[in-house]
Amino acid sequence: MTENAPNFVDWMIQWLANNPGWSGLVVFLISLGESLAVVGLFIPGTVVMFGIGALVAMGGMNLWDTLLWSIAGAIVGDGISFWIGHHYREAMRSMYPFNRHPEWLTRAEVFFARHGGKSVVFGRFAGPVRPIIPVVAGMMGMTPARFYVVNVISALLWAPSYILPGVVLGASLSVAAGVTTRLAILVVIVIGIVWFTGWLVGRTYRQLQPQAYQLMAHFFQKHFPNQSDVYILVELGIILIIAAGLFVMLLIWQRPLSLDSQVYFLFQNLRTPWADHLMVFVTSLGTFTANLWIASFGFGWLIWQQHWRALGYWIAALAFGVLTATILHSLMPLFPPTLSLEEGKPLFFQQVDLTMGVLLYGFWAVLIELELSTFWRFIPYTLVSTWIVGELIASLYLAQYWLSDGLVNIALSLIWVAFLGLAYRRRPTSSVRYLKLSAALMTGIIAMSAWHFSFHHTETVNRHVVEYPIFYLNSEQWWQQDWDQLPSNRVDWAGEAVQPFTVQYAGDLDFLREHLLTQGWQDSPAFTAAATLQWLNPDPKINELPVLPKVHDGQHEILQLMKIDGSSRWILRLWKTYTILSNQKPVWAGQVTRETLKKSLEIIILPRTEPDLFAPLEILKETVRQIPQHSPKKHLLLLHQP
Repeated sequence: MTENAPNFVDWMIQWLANNPGWSGLVVFLISLGESLAVVGLFIPGTVVMFGIGALVAMGGMNLWDTLLWSIAGAIVGDGISFWIGHHYREAMRSMYPFNRHPEWLTRAEVFFARHGGKSVVFGRFAGPVRPIIPVVAGMMGMTPARFYVVNVISALLWAPSYILPGVVLGASLSVAAGVTTRLAILVVIVIGIVWFTGWLVGRTYRQLQPQAYQLMAHFFQKHFPNQSDVYILVELGIILIIAAGLFVMLLIWQRPLSLDSQVYFLFQNLRTPWADHLMVFVTSLGTFTANLWIASFGFGWLIWQQHWRALGYWIAALAFGVLTATILHSLMPLFPPTLSLEEGKPLFFQQVDLTMGVLLYGFWAVLIELELSTFWRFIPYTLVSTWIVGELIASLYLAQYWLSDGLVNIALSLIWVAFLGLAYRRRPTSSVRYLKLSAALMTGIIAMSAWHFSFHHTETVNRHVVEYPIFYLNSEQWWQQDWDQLPSNRVDWAGEAVQPFTVQYAGDLDFLREHLLTQGWQDSPAFTAAATLQWLNPDPKINELPVLPKVHDGQHEILQLMKIDGSSRWILRLWKTYTILSNQKPVWAGQVTRETLKKSLEIIILPRTEPDLFAPLEILKETVRQIPQHSPKKHLLLLHQP
């Protein structure tokens, strides 16, 4: 069932997109089935409802109708489950499948006994007990009137909480796709991997933590019955270094692996300017220096509170882990596929950045996990895992690690943290006051973020910009025939040509801009967070709406101008081609498009690009008569500065 779930979800979402007339009934049935006793355990309702929300954002379904149908289905589904439990009571225990899985009822009964009537609301979001709670409510004598009041409230909370995130993602993907397909794909990949990591870690922790702890506790009791903490730390550190060496030696002869190259080219094809800024920021918080400064805030709190044992273990986690990684990378170096290494930065420090982050935050999770109740202990490990995965993705995106190299660093670091965590838990210790310790680390993270943005962000982003070799052409030959050697299409994803270039210009961009400004063109509104609020204006002026930048081969346009025509506007975009003519004039390539307004979700108004790229070209021709022009093809306009 689990293996077929993704195929079922894909098929269901695609079917809804192709059959919008049936969407309301289908949403009702999905919500009903997701809430129905036992049946809900086998319906991936959460994923489907999230996908439905994305369809709503993309215009395939109506938002308010979808919410109403999903609320109605949830109310009816829980109502049926309640009456089944209310009617059969204790006889439910002897019915299939509860007679084979009595733990389902037991788990739901414990949940209901703890939260009472509120469990009907909480149960909507409680995973495995979700479709069983209404049955137990009926079995345990909850009155129908009280149940239906809580049932309606829970449905009103549940439907928006599962559909609206999909709406937000769908709207974000629509905007991202308008900018570049690369960005939309990258958003899906990152969100999918991070979400799956959080889900997997939480589920694995609940299933394996008790058995793993008992096994490791037995190991320490057998091999380190009465040794001091210092003895244990030194011996485990030596074991770590030896094991790490043997582990890496098994891989070093075949690295980088073929998968490493595939992942490298995947992320290089996903490079976009907006994503560059985010990935540089993420990696800036994971550098060796940043981690040291952030750790100092946590160490400072432990010193102030005199938690010497916790401080010693945390320092040992960082020291032995970084020492091991440094030795391995010094003896068996594997240079990363970095496009531009930071000047003056020792390579081995870059190689232990990821290790340092795993050790720092991994042992933080160990320290605070001890002070949480059993039900919430998976949360710090889930947070740390998602951060580690995000850091790995950012490092792969910026080509700072091969995939196998990053995974080896993470695996060895996690093993080391696990051993130290179990050694630390051998005997009771005083509380580190996890909220204040976490606040100290967060203060360090905020301070490092502010420092990075104030002094280094722009410089670091510029260092990671992909530069291409310069091509030289003869001026006359370009004008007559060599124009076809330049890019003929805007390249978005994996070399796919998505839109033809209709303009080539040789000359100074400032000259072209000044000329067009005198002919009725104007600078486009900047795409800022404040400007995007105009999308919520019920009657916006198209000249006030921000113009979305577009990407060609991983870079935004260099020049962007617009010309207003009633309720529509013409947008001129030019990109760098890395081509210089013999008269030292650079050549730029671009296109002119027409945008009109389109209402989305009944509340957002976005500019929509018309598919016709040739009619707008005539508008540009009318305003560049004083600039020498030539049309080698019907759809291509050559311009050069006189």
